[in-house]
Amino acid sequence: LHQRLEAGAAWGRFQSQPMLRLGLRLRLSDGIAVEAAAGQVQGLYSGTDFWQVDTVVEPMSDQTLSPLLALGVGRFRNIPNASLVEHGTTNANLAHAGLGLRWRFGGPTGSRYVLHADWSHYVALLSEQRSREYRALTVGLSFHF
Repeated sequence: LHQRLEAGAAWGRFQSQPMLRLGLRLRLSDGIAVEAAAGQVQGLYSGTDFWQVDTVVEPMSDQTLSPLLALGVGRFRNIPNASLVEHGTTNANLAHAGLGLRWRFGGPTGSRYVLHADWSHYVALLSEQRSREYRALTVGLSFHF
């Protein structure tokens, strides 16, 4: 646990649109962490901002190659391009589940850097009767400090 704090960025696809996500992770124990992340999706017809807070379980966190599971909640905001679409901004609660694989490497003191790939499933809770599902695939780089 000497490297408890980790910061990183990831790039990928949210549905079929480009996505950028920044995150900060705090390790609570060898296999459990809390992660806060914010992301942005720039689509052709609208832009989306979101933030999420996840509980991350990484059972093999002491290995060079390690799988993980993330579950969390957040907020979702979709702003349509006013010149193309006549529709208001959507603000909704967000549920998140993700699977990932992390590869630790480099640094003079061991594994200071992490290359990670994640698959995520997002559910925007638009109302009590409506929800919208999104899938994302990202690749990113993080570092411990």
